[in-house]
Amino acid sequence: KAFSRRLGDSLVERLRARDKKLSELAEAPGLAGIRKELDATLGTFITAGLIREVKVEQEDDAAEDFSEGYAVDTKITLKGTATMAASLQLAGEGAAFRPDFSTLAVDAILRKRGVTASFDEFFLDETYRSDPNDFRPDTLLQQWSWEPAKS
Repeated sequence: KAFSRRLGDSLVERLRARDKKLSELAEAPGLAGIRKELDATLGTFITAGLIREVKVEQEDDAAEDFSEGYAVDTKITLKGTATMAASLQLAGEGAAFRPDFSTLAVDAILRKRGVTASFDEFFLDETYRSDPNDFRPDTLLQQWSWEPAKS
């Protein structure tokens, strides 16, 4: 876990150092600021070809709840990640490390902002196949819980 955190921290620091916009977004306040930084950071992964598509979803009242100190649920859907096969293999073996850079970056951004976060992940094959052994996931679905920093 410590290795994953250091890797995520290093990744985010390097991205911020290379992209002034990401560095500026790191200072944007509240849940809206977090979302803007995440969207921009994950956008760099799309540009680099590490992810084909990403979607971040929250309830309509999430910003208000977050500003009042309540945890909010966030669903992140990553399609076509370059590390899907490796992540699935390591998850199947029960390894704590996942080589998914987008997840490491999301976790690092949240920690840097004092947000306590946890998530469950699900590998999805969105194509029906009659053979249950022919599982070819192309989507990583993560259900996050983000708890704001205590003042």
